[in-house]
Amino acid sequence: MKIETLAISGSYLFAGADQSGVWRRSLSELITGINNKTEYLPFKFSLSQNYPNPFNPTTTISYQLPEKSIVTLKVYDILGREIAELVNETKDAGNHEATFDASNLSSGIYYYQIKAGDFVQSKKILLIK
Repeated sequence: MKIETLAISGSYLFAGADQSGVWRRSLSELITGINNKTEYLPFKFSLSQNYPNPFNPTTTISYQLPEKSIVTLKVYDILGREIAELVNETKDAGNHEATFDASNLSSGIYYYQIKAGDFVQSKKILLIK
């Protein structure tokens, strides 16, 4: 059977077929659901500025991966000493977030750094208590 014509009228779909006549189906039989949420994969590695900044005592760090990667995300003090390791695992491609809780730290400037594949980037954050 070859469909030659399609038409929608009200809540019905009509199809005209070669030598088979016309058939009718309710749209509710054909459409089971629509998902409007579309997530796009990033096309490059990136590290976003934390939010909020300055912060007290927690902040969110977002990063984007165009491919599955082994990721480390660490926080350092102004002298370069490691303060926290937020991520150390394989992550799928997509958008990710990590939360940094600095409740036990004093006010000051800190840095966070991501390593994913050959990508390395650092950003500055400010903790104000």
